Amino acid sequence: MGCDPYLIFQSKGQAISVFSNEKWRHFSGNPLIEFEKLFNEESIRWKLSEQDFFSRGAVGYWGYDLKDFLETLPSKAEKEFDAPDSFWMFYKSIIVIDHRYSNYFIVGDPHETQKLYDKITNIISPASVTCDYTVSPSVSESDYIRSILSIKERIGAGDVYEVNLSQRFHIQFENDEPWRDFNIFRSLTEVSPAPFSAILKCLDFSVISSSPERFLKIRDRVAESQPIKGTRPCGLGFSEDEQNYLDLYTSDKDHAENLMIVDLVRNDLGRVSKAGSVAVKDLFKIEKFSTVFQMLSTISGTLNDDVSNMDVIRACFPPGSMTGAPKISAMKIIEELEPYKRGIYSGAIGYMGFDGNCDLSVIIRTLILLGQKGYFQTGGAVVWDSDPKKEYEECWDKARGILNALEKLKS
Repeated sequence: MGCDPYLIFQSKGQAISVFSNEKWRHFSGNPLIEFEKLFNEESIRWKLSEQDFFSRGAVGYWGYDLKDFLETLPSKAEKEFDAPDSFWMFYKSIIVIDHRYSNYFIVGDPHETQKLYDKITNIISPASVTCDYTVSPSVSESDYIRSILSIKERIGAGDVYEVNLSQRFHIQFENDEPWRDFNIFRSLTEVSPAPFSAILKCLDFSVISSSPERFLKIRDRVAESQPIKGTRPCGLGFSEDEQNYLDLYTSDKDHAENLMIVDLVRNDLGRVSKAGSVAVKDLFKIEKFSTVFQMLSTISGTLNDDVSNMDVIRACFPPGSMTGAPKISAMKIIEELEPYKRGIYSGAIGYMGFDGNCDLSVIIRTLILLGQKGYFQTGGAVVWDSDPKKEYEECWDKARGILNALEKLKS
C-alpha cells in the first residue's frame, strides 16, 4: 500500500505527461520506450543511494490499447472513456502486508514512514457508504451472439483459430461519494476474493480489480505467465459445483482453447528466452474462485542476458488469453466487432521493481470508476465449436463477482 507518489507517468496515445518536483512536464513519444527511459533513470538513482527495493519501483497499469505501439492495426472502435492508456506511480515508502502471519512492514524513506502510516490509516478507515446504481450491458444478447457467429465464419475461412470477444457493462451511480472506490474494493475482496486484487486511485479515476490471472511475473531472470482459458460457474451448491468442475476438467473444447493460448504464450516468451528454456507446467490445472472454476496453465522461460523487463512486456503484450490466436488476426477482428475500445480492460496491472523483478496481472474482473460513472467488461474465447448461447451466459457468470460486490453496498 502506498500514497502520495513522488513521480507519476501517464500517457494517452503519443501524449505523455510526467509529474515530478511538484510540476507536470508534457511531451510526445512512444510510451513504452519513454517509460523505460524514466524507469531506468530512477532505478540508477535509488541504487546509487543504496536503497533496497521492495519499496522502490513503479505501481500502475498498461492499457490494452497500447497494442497500437506494437502492431499496425485498424482503429474502428469508439473510445468511450478518456482514461490514460498507461498510468504509473513511484513511491518513496510503502506498507508491505504479510497476510500469512498477519504482520505489516513500513519500508522506505525513514522520514516518510510515519506520515505514510498516518495517511494510509485514515484512508482505509472511512465510514461505509451506500452505493445505489444501475447497470446496463453495452450490447444485446442477440447482437453478442451475432458477433460470435461472425467469428465462427472467420474461423471456418481459416482467418483465425480463436478470438476473445467481450462486452461492456455500464454502471451509473446515483450519488457522488468520496469513498465509493475504496468501499467497492473492500466489498469486492470480501465477496469475490482473488489472488491479484488491486485498487489504483489515479488522480480523477480509479481501477478496482479482482483479477485471478497472472500476465507476467519476472523473478531472478525467469519469466512466468499463467493464462486462463476455460470457465464454469461455481458457488451454486455442492452437487452442481461438482458437476461443473468435472465438466470443465473433461471438456475437449476447453482443453483446446487453453492449449491454443499456451502455444501463443510459448511463442511470445520464446522470442526473449534462452533456447530450450521455455517450459509448460500445470497444464490444464483447475482453480476454484468465488464465482467460477477456471482452467489455467503455467509457462516459463529463462530470459536472454541482453533482454530487459520492458522487452519481455513488449514481446508478450497484450495478454494472449485476451486476444486469441493468431494474436494479430484476433486483434483485428476484436477491433471490428467490439463497439468500444477496450481502454484499460485486458491490459496488465501490477508493479515493476528496481531490483529487476515484476508481477503483472491481466486486467479482468475489473471496474473502472470515473466519478458517478463506471464500466467493466467480461468475455470469453470463441472457437469453432463454441455454443453462442453459452458464451453469452459465461459473460454474466464472470460479471457476478463485481455485481455481487455492488449489490452488497446498496441501501
